[in-house]
Amino acid sequence: QLGMMAQARGAGATGDNPLLAMANLYWDTYHQTLGRLVNMPSLGLMRELNEKINRGFAIWQENQQISFEYQVLLGDAFLNAFEAFMQRLLEMAKAGNTIESQTKLLELWVEVADERYLEVFHSERYAKTQSNYVNSSMALKRHQRELIEVLLRMNDLPTRTDLDEAHHNIFLLRKEVKALKKSVHDLAESAAATGPTETAAETKAKQSAKTAKAVATKAKAKQPAKSRAKTTPADKGA
Repeated sequence: QLGMMAQARGAGATGDNPLLAMANLYWDTYHQTLGRLVNMPSLGLMRELNEKINRGFAIWQENQQISFEYQVLLGDAFLNAFEAFMQRLLEMAKAGNTIESQTKLLELWVEVADERYLEVFHSERYAKTQSNYVNSSMALKRHQRELIEVLLRMNDLPTRTDLDEAHHNIFLLRKEVKALKKSVHDLAESAAATGPTETAAETKAKQSAKTAKAVATKAKAKQPAKSRAKTTPADKGA
């Protein structure tokens, strides 16, 4: 059994894993048959929608293929760790060492598995496979969003883009309201520090009162003094 696991692990390390070979054969057969039918150019009024659907199906297929390769790589890492774990148990048995509890067995497995998994995670093959898987998953998610928005617009329903724009406008309005509140608060504090101020009506009334008083004073100054001499009847007759 250890020999079979070593053979499978070696095949996975070189990229000749039987599972990958079988999967690649399946995908090649599909692309040469039904795949050509799916990739045919669309016609008619629904041409753009059909093209988006076909493109989404192709992206989904690519994501499934890359996901399978990623899972096979993790499976190879597990086989590698399990082989090393069994080899360690054989060495302990030959040396007469025994494991007295399940906790010790689990600790041994964690120690061996961590070493083997770290080797895989630091390899160039794992970095490339994981990068392809992440990029493919993000591309699939973006295309799903685009396709959903097309279907929603066809049914007069709000899309994710519409909601994002509405939320952005609400965010800007909140910032403006916050700035206005701060300005009003600063003005109120400034007014409280300088004391009460006159209103425009009060100022105008005071100016009018001062003007009226000045006019009255000026008119009084120009008025002639009254004569104290008494007039006689003869003077009146004359």
